[in-house]
Amino acid sequence: MAIRPAEHADIRELAAIELSASELFRGTVMEFAMDDPPLDRATLERALLCSTLWVAEHEGECAGFLCATPLERLLYIDELAVASEYQGHGLGRALMETGIKEARGRFDRIALTTDRELAWNGPFYARLGFEEWPSPPAAITAELEEEIAHGFDAGRRCAMQLGLS
Repeated sequence: MAIRPAEHADIRELAAIELSASELFRGTVMEFAMDDPPLDRATLERALLCSTLWVAEHEGECAGFLCATPLERLLYIDELAVASEYQGHGLGRALMETGIKEARGRFDRIALTTDRELAWNGPFYARLGFEEWPSPPAAITAELEEEIAHGFDAGRRCAMQLGLS
C-alpha cells in the first residue's frame, strides 16, 4: 500500500470507492447516509488543483482517498473513504496522517464534521489528535446545519479540529 497525491486519471475511480466505503454504515443509525451521492467531480477536481486530494494505492489500484478543501488557513476534510475490502488495515489512518503532514506549513488547522459515536468517526479522529470544536467558523457551522437538515442526528453530529502549529 502506498499513499500518493491523486492524479486526474484517479478521479473516475473515487465514486466507486466512496460507495463501497459507505457499506460500513449498514445497520447503524447512519444507514440512511448510504443513499447519499458521492462527491461531485467539481469538488474532486478542485482538490486535485489545490493538491489536497490523496489516494491509497494497492497493486496499482485506488483503494481509498482523502479529499479536502482549503478555506483560507483551514483545511476542511470533505471525505475520507476506504473501499470496503481494504477497511481495517490502516489505510484511513495513513491517508489522514498524510493529509496532516502535507497540511503543516500551509494551514493553521484541519477541520471536519463527523458522528461523535461511531467508532470509525469521532473516536477515530480523536485518536489522531482531533478535538471537538464547539464554535467553528461560519463555513463549518453551515456544513453542520446542512447535514442536520439532511437527516443527520443533531445530538451526534459535531465539528472537530486539529491545530497544526
